[in-house]
Amino acid sequence: MIESSLIAVDWSSSVLELGVFSRSLRGYELRSSFTLPTGMALRPGAQGEITCLFGADVVDEEDNEHTILFRHPGRELPWIEDTELQTELLKNFWQVLHHYLIAKGSLSEGEVASVYLIPPPQFPQSVLEKLRICAGETPLRLQSTTTSAMALVMGAMRLDAFVEDLTNVAGSDEIRAGCFVLKDEFIEGVCFDYKTPGPHYHNIVIRDHFQVTSDKLSARLSDFDCPQLNVLLVVENSECSDSMKARIIASLQQVAGAAQCERLPWSSDVSLKLKGCAELASFATGQFTSPGQHEISHVYNLGVQINQSRFYPLIARELSKSGQFPATSSQSFRLSRRPVHSLRLNFCGGYSTSIAESISLGRVVLSESELDGITGNTYLAASIRLDTPGAGEFFLGLMPENRILRRQSFMLPGLA
Repeated sequence: MIESSLIAVDWSSSVLELGVFSRSLRGYELRSSFTLPTGMALRPGAQGEITCLFGADVVDEEDNEHTILFRHPGRELPWIEDTELQTELLKNFWQVLHHYLIAKGSLSEGEVASVYLIPPPQFPQSVLEKLRICAGETPLRLQSTTTSAMALVMGAMRLDAFVEDLTNVAGSDEIRAGCFVLKDEFIEGVCFDYKTPGPHYHNIVIRDHFQVTSDKLSARLSDFDCPQLNVLLVVENSECSDSMKARIIASLQQVAGAAQCERLPWSSDVSLKLKGCAELASFATGQFTSPGQHEISHVYNLGVQINQSRFYPLIARELSKSGQFPATSSQSFRLSRRPVHSLRLNFCGGYSTSIAESISLGRVVLSESELDGITGNTYLAASIRLDTPGAGEFFLGLMPENRILRRQSFMLPGLA
């Protein structure tokens, strides 16, 4: 069966955004759009069964002895170790989404639709696989997932004024560009290297991406990987006050330097990222909506969590950009104190080294008996082998014995 509708879903922030697109000769065209709260809840039913709630049904719920609330499921779901509970919540997500679209008249009963999803950035590959399986129990078919950064870049590339600025400034050289979307108290930004080797050919390397509230923008920009931008795009939502716009623009220009700045109002009824998602779907299905080719890659950090706020990059941005695979890197370390019973090490990845922005790529646990083998003359060594731009293997070993204690494969969601 050929799906006539495309559902673009942005679950990457505190509000779930939906765009319903129809297939046409020019690609996918927007038919309707909606927003939903993202909260989830568990509550016992009248017969003792567990009822899952999502979206608007959770707004007025309170966390008590009869209800378990997940106010930020995007951050909380990956850490639920009860796999059955995690699966039930993900099933409920798709079921509620499907019923909601039917109630709004965007889908008919039994109509099969393709879904392109921008998941919460913290979702590891294992949760994305469960999402795909759970979607299959409804007429919604999860065709692909993409990253927020990639969807935002592709949405920006649909703005003619921005693409004209990029091509005019770049010429045959590589330049650095940034796109920032202002909405209420929320700012989302992406930075990328850009060059156009030939007509209608766009080479893009995404270097950094973040989502913050306005009060945390300055702190995040101090960790920004893209100083001295050549082109700056600021998309301003009408709900953002003039005074706030002025403060945010001033902060961005401190980072951007003498960049050519394009400020555009965004009055569309669908977000830039949903348009980018539809653009990616058009490329995947051959329904091109814009001329030319886009080659998109990423640079990122991969490493081991060292405290509550940061992870140590074993492979840093520039090494991941080298394009030479396999790429390997190691770091030895000693324990500052002996854990009481066990030691858990978390492997992380991200554009920055912030735990709050990172993706969990796996974890290993060393037992008490294994820790007993770590004496004053031995130490741990963490290693990464990157086999492709988005997949590889972590190793944890004991030195100088050169003995591997644990090894774990990983995939970067949206990049493997």
